Amino acid sequence: MGDELAGDVQFANIIKNMQLGLSAIALGVAEGAFNKGIEFAKVKRGFGKRLIDVEIYQNKFADLYNKLCSAEAYFDSYPSQIEEDAKFVSRIKLYTTKVAIEISDEILRLIGPLQKFDKVNIKRYLKDAETIENYGRSGNSIRREIAERWLKE
Repeated sequence: MGDELAGDVQFANIIKNMQLGLSAIALGVAEGAFNKGIEFAKVKRGFGKRLIDVEIYQNKFADLYNKLCSAEAYFDSYPSQIEEDAKFVSRIKLYTTKVAIEISDEILRLIGPLQKFDKVNIKRYLKDAETIENYGRSGNSIRREIAERWLKE
C-alpha cells in the first residue's frame, strides 16, 4: 500500500480527504436547506402575502446567504493553503458543518411551523448537518486541536 512505516501519513491523508468530502456535503446540505427555505418563502400564504415580502425575512435570508457564501469561499480557498494541509482542512470541516447546522436550524425556525404539509421536512437538513459534524473527527476534537496552540504559550 505504501512505503514501510508510512501508515500514519496514509491515515492522515485518508482523514484529510474524508474531511474535505464531508465539508462539500455540509455545503450541499446548507445550500439545500437555504434553497428550500427561499422556495417556501416565495409562495403566497394567508392574506395573499409571501414571507419573503416581509422585511425581517428578507434580512434573515440575506444573512443566511452571506453565511453560505463565506463557507463556500473558505472551502474554495483550500488549494491556496495547501501548506497547512490537515489542520486547515479540519478548520474547513468545522466551519462548513457549523454553517450547515446554523442555516438549517434558522430555516427550520423561520418556516418550520408553516411547513406542515410540505413533502420534504426541513428537519431532515438539520439532522443531516448534525450527523456530518460527527464524522471524520467531531467538531469538539477539532476545536481542542485549534485551542492547543494558545495553551502552549
